[in-house]
Amino acid sequence: GGVLLGYAREGAIIRGDTDIDFHYWVEDEALLLEALQGLPAQELEYVGRYVNNEGLVTQHVLKVLGVKVEFFAAWRKGGCIEWNCYTTRHWNRPIRQFLNRIPDLQFEPVQFYEVEVFKPMDHDLYLRALYGDWRKPMSDYTYYVDSAAIVSCEPWRNGW
Repeated sequence: GGVLLGYAREGAIIRGDTDIDFHYWVEDEALLLEALQGLPAQELEYVGRYVNNEGLVTQHVLKVLGVKVEFFAAWRKGGCIEWNCYTTRHWNRPIRQFLNRIPDLQFEPVQFYEVEVFKPMDHDLYLRALYGDWRKPMSDYTYYVDSAAIVSCEPWRNGW
């Protein structure tokens, strides 16, 4: 999301962005958790995990050096990539589960802040699927209202 947007539009993390989001393939969750265990304990706080209405862990939330980092499980289905996101009680709104869907994409490694990460080869397609005209900054963007990738919304039964 925002990390790729900053990479593509500004070559840096967007000023004022409050978190860092990554996707991982749902079948690679054990690898993600193993990698997180390798981080120094004083730099990492595990905040929690989100479980979707089907009982699948779909998000891990951490604080790394005080910065919120979210890892969203993604899966391929019907020629698309899907993932869940949520609104929680702390926004003083009903808790909701959202299903996001974008066209299937291929990925390539890039260096960003001296770390190798994978990004969509066609990041324009990914960013258009989320933001529409992603080249124009939108200061009031709210993912659960403005994302073009959301295809369904329902009450979240497993919410905090």
